[in-house]
Amino acid sequence: MVHLIYTAVLTIIGIFCIFVPLWLLMRANKSISMKVLPTEDDTKVFYTYVWFYETGKLEVLNGDAYQVGKEIQATNAGKYVIKEVNKEVLFMGMQRKYEFVLG
Repeated sequence: MVHLIYTAVLTIIGIFCIFVPLWLLMRANKSISMKVLPTEDDTKVFYTYVWFYETGKLEVLNGDAYQVGKEIQATNAGKYVIKEVNKEVLFMGMQRKYEFVLG
């Protein structure tokens, strides 16, 4: 019985030591990489996915910087104005998709 308790405690400590640092790193990550969504017309649509544990990205995307009417700058030095923001919840709330229609 004592061996079982020691094994359970060591397993819980091991899982804690592996997942907590990963969670802290992902939570602090605020870099957002967006991809161009192919469209039939000339509108530019960028999208990105955010997992539930990426709270830093969620704060940035839900903050003032990515709201309708705000200007964002792409990596190719192009500046765009956000015309529409579409949010979609996937995988039972574990992942969110953000689509930004730019002008």
